[in-house]
Amino acid sequence: MADSSSSSIDSPKINSEQSVPMCDIEKLSPNEKTDSKPVTNRKMTFKRKVIPEQHRTLTSKLLNMKQIIHEEYLVREQINRIRLEKQYIQTLLNTLHALHSYDNMQN
Repeated sequence: MADSSSSSIDSPKINSEQSVPMCDIEKLSPNEKTDSKPVTNRKMTFKRKVIPEQHRTLTSKLLNMKQIIHEEYLVREQINRIRLEKQYIQTLLNTLHALHSYDNMQN
């Protein structure tokens, strides 16, 4: 009996959670021999055709990622500004304590 559940190889679309199916050459162990020669240029990449719906989804995800990165940058800037203000307040407090100590020594 065949398994009724679909695998990632059977489905035409690949979700981000699924892995890309490997070629038969990649599945073979080093000890197994094949009749075909493996591709010599492993750097050669093939573009997979993206349907408009996938393109919109990928574009939307990319824009969301860029937005999140921008928001993280803004939060880091705000944290740095707050740290600088904290240092400034600490400096003012130290100066105030020094002046107070100096006034107490004079009286």
